[in-house]
Amino acid sequence: MTETASTSPADADDRSRQQRGNARRQAILDAAVELFAARGYQGTGVAALADEVGMTAPGLLYYFGTKDDLVGAILDRRMPAVMARRVELLEAIDAAPSPPTTIDVVSAFALPMAELIETVGAPGRSYARFVSRLVHDRSPALERMAMGRHEPGLRLLDSLLVRANPSLPATVVRARIDLALRAVFDVLADLPPSPLEGAPEPGCCAGSCSVNATSHAGQVGE
Repeated sequence: MTETASTSPADADDRSRQQRGNARRQAILDAAVELFAARGYQGTGVAALADEVGMTAPGLLYYFGTKDDLVGAILDRRMPAVMARRVELLEAIDAAPSPPTTIDVVSAFALPMAELIETVGAPGRSYARFVSRLVHDRSPALERMAMGRHEPGLRLLDSLLVRANPSLPATVVRARIDLALRAVFDVLADLPPSPLEGAPEPGCCAGSCSVNATSHAGQVGE
């Protein structure tokens, strides 16, 4: 015989507290991505973030511990799926019989973010602006977290771009990669709303947006 335990008042209270905590955590992340995008990592303080969501600074840190932990939580919302898609595209280029080209590799880097923006709309654009700002600020938090979480994909990107430009020293290629990827993020961060969100923007789709991004970044090998 199987007994079904009824939910106790204590269990119900625990679930309610957990739901409220999750909702507050999401509200903090929503506010933080906008503030970091607008002010940058150094320009965004914990007190300002807490004020934005009607909390005290200690109350906010209860949920995330440190500002770096908060940045990491924002990245973890979107980056795993974006990087998984990038790795899929980069591995296909790596396995192809023909040598990699710069435009193909940079397109593989840009397309997943463009697809994210096309799929989720405003939250995707906010995330793109957030990453773009961290990239421009040369945030040590971004570099540390990106390499710590997604080193294989980033190493593959680097390897393919070096292979695509055999006539250039690797140091030169990497310096140009840095500039090119900033250009990619700049274009993606400034993308207008898609037609599905009510703004007439004919011809703007994930594919065309990535082409626009890579057209700014295609000078890596020139």
